[in-house]
Amino acid sequence: MVHPVQCDRRYHSFVGRAAARGRQSGGAHVTGAVTAAGGAWNASIVSEVVQWGDTTLRATGVGAYITRWTAEGDAARIALGIGVLCLYVLAFNRLLWRRLYDLAAERLRLD
Repeated sequence: MVHPVQCDRRYHSFVGRAAARGRQSGGAHVTGAVTAAGGAWNASIVSEVVQWGDTTLRATGVGAYITRWTAEGDAARIALGIGVLCLYVLAFNRLLWRRLYDLAAERLRLD
């Protein structure tokens, strides 16, 4: 699966620019939260389809959608699932994480 931060390469340059301005103190907390949330989200997407012997458990979500169409070999629907996943991650990074990073950088500044 795609890590949320991987879909948004501009996020890395944003973090780098903020750190260069001496704002790494508060941003480190948010960067850690982004990493932890990304790992947890990846685990939840992967676990939407679980097989154990003859038993298969399925949840509803983008991970199950991509798994289903991968098994059936429908490249267009696989690309659609991945595209929706990337758009969701981009929106989440822009609307939540970037704002939290700015807020933390302002409030937790060391200078």
